[in-house]
Amino acid sequence: MGAPEIQVKRLHVEPNNCPLDSPLTLTLEFSCAQDLQNVTWEVQYVVDMTAKRHVLQLGSTPSTTYPAGETKLEFKVDQINTEGVKNSWLNNVGLLLVVLRDAAEMELFQLSMVTQIEKRDGHFFRNMLSPLE
Repeated sequence: MGAPEIQVKRLHVEPNNCPLDSPLTLTLEFSCAQDLQNVTWEVQYVVDMTAKRHVLQLGSTPSTTYPAGETKLEFKVDQINTEGVKNSWLNNVGLLLVVLRDAAEMELFQLSMVTQIEKRDGHFFRNMLSPLE
């Protein structure tokens, strides 16, 4: 399967402007001109430092087939677990990645959301920025 042309129609993440480790609900409405067969979505949070990169796997969807046209992804996770990541690394800009893969695990599409992190009262707070705005 060649890389499909996916058009993102709407993106919603909640909660936002909240503690980094809060639950996360992501809704991605998109369209594609062709069927997407046996694909999975992976959601990751990336802590990216100059010399090191720490990828937190938040989860993935079961393999599914989307018919051509408009559809949506709904993804939920109870928390962003940052265990094992140094606090000095967390106090930096991160990325929320939403990646679509085919059955052979080839990347077909990636959506990146810059995540600003701010430390307040000893806790890290996230502000995820939509690439659509």
